[in-house]
Amino acid sequence: MYIFKNKKIIFCFLALLFIFCVLVIFYIFTKKRSGLLIESKLPKVSIVVPVCNSAKFLPACLNSIINQTYRNIEIICVNDGSKDNSLEILNQYKQKDKRVIIINQSNSGVSSARNSGLKKSSGKYVQFVDSDDLINFETIKNLAAQAEKFDADIVIFNKIWFNDTEIPDINQKPKYNIENSEHFFHNENENIFDKNLNIDVIHNKFYKRDFLIKNNLFFEENIMLGEDSLFCFMSFIRNNMIVIDKNIYYYHRKNLSDSLMGSATKQKWFDNHMLMLDYMIKNQDKFKFHDYKYFILKWIVIYGEEILDFGSNEEKAKNAKYFFGIVGDFLNNKDLVISKEYSAKIQKIKKILKN
Repeated sequence: MYIFKNKKIIFCFLALLFIFCVLVIFYIFTKKRSGLLIESKLPKVSIVVPVCNSAKFLPACLNSIINQTYRNIEIICVNDGSKDNSLEILNQYKQKDKRVIIINQSNSGVSSARNSGLKKSSGKYVQFVDSDDLINFETIKNLAAQAEKFDADIVIFNKIWFNDTEIPDINQKPKYNIENSEHFFHNENENIFDKNLNIDVIHNKFYKRDFLIKNNLFFEENIMLGEDSLFCFMSFIRNNMIVIDKNIYYYHRKNLSDSLMGSATKQKWFDNHMLMLDYMIKNQDKFKFHDYKYFILKWIVIYGEEILDFGSNEEKAKNAKYFFGIVGDFLNNKDLVISKEYSAKIQKIKKILKN
């Protein structure tokens, strides 16, 4: 009798344990299925990564992207004619994660690579990440949430620089929540460039894809340096809803070889800045705010003064001639009132031609 009772107790215990296990499995399955359904309703985000000979830093970059807490993403990696093993690394990640998409193209520059990725993208939102940089693990979750809440065309956030001796902690929780964000509608007739919003870099922007496509906003492929500044300038002169997030989400790697710029590199920067000025002057009709000429004039002076910083007298004269060939008609516009400060700086450049 005693043995029979023990068997009965054991049987009841095992039955309850079985029922408990079934309920736990059902709960986990239901929760997972519910999570997948919720996630499928979240807007897809396209992350465009231009890749060119960045094998050393590429795995860290891709890890920071594939480990995002927001899962509904596509990772469009554009291999721009890499000669190292970058493509091999991309293929390894594609095998592990079906969200990785690889585009192969001959070396055409970062502007072309970003354009290829943007055209291929199918997400509601787009973010551009350089292949040697990192993003915080909650970047996409928070930026997508804010873009959705405010129907934003552009979300602006913060970025910081780092080098190999100070690797950032990309797993740290963002300091500010969504309630701390600012948002406003920018009318194209208003000058947004006076608001000190860190507008002129691509790395701290999150875009609605339709906004870019409808406004035909692509990177100028003949500009290889500073190309993102022109892209940002042209995107901010349209009507748009803007959100400002105070959090740091983007970690931009310092390239020490770039910081030690020799004359040859300065010449390349100058040549590309001239292409940017030429583009802005030829596309003045796209600037709607009333004092846009003074915005362009500011950059004419900033880029023009680069002539004084490098090269022989003969090279300076050649660059000055090139400069005035681009901006001469703009500066001679009778409606343009040039301040004494700017006038003095322009005259200083003109003297180079007389010497």
